Amino acid sequence: MGTGDAAQGIRVPLEGTGAGWVIARAEPWLDADMRLRRSFAEDDRLTSQGIVSRVILPLQSGERVVGAYTLGSQVVGAFTEEVVLVLDQIADQMALVLERVRLMAETRAALAETEAVYRRYLAKEWGSFLGSAGGRAAAYTDSPAGLASTPEYRRPRSNRSSPRASR
Repeated sequence: MGTGDAAQGIRVPLEGTGAGWVIARAEPWLDADMRLRRSFAEDDRLTSQGIVSRVILPLQSGERVVGAYTLGSQVVGAFTEEVVLVLDQIADQMALVLERVRLMAETRAALAETEAVYRRYLAKEWGSFLGSAGGRAAAYTDSPAGLASTPEYRRPRSNRSSPRASR
């Protein structure tokens, strides 16, 4: 393959491009020899880098087109209708992966927002509770009569000996 943009991938706007045509119509585009007819804005650039045939496939998830996938070749007629049928199945799988990645990113963003709201809520409510505690007890103990307020918090003594004490 030639050097330059075609070897690294080309990012182009959709309007007037092969990818734009495919995305708008949700149909594949097949060029056996791009030198015979210039159909899209990127054609001159691609042919100048040795690309003579190409196929552009919609990346479709359900009814929604999420992108387009372009393959180019320096060989005239490299892509046949039979090849397009196989590549179309691969494009469908690629679209599913892209859709799952998008949904996962949305889910993570929603989770992060929910956690942030929850943290703000807890901070506000604890601040309100502690600020209004005034003369109330800071701790409670469980007794046979139920919970009883304790003016000072004392750590309960454990009946078990410390692991260090038994050495």
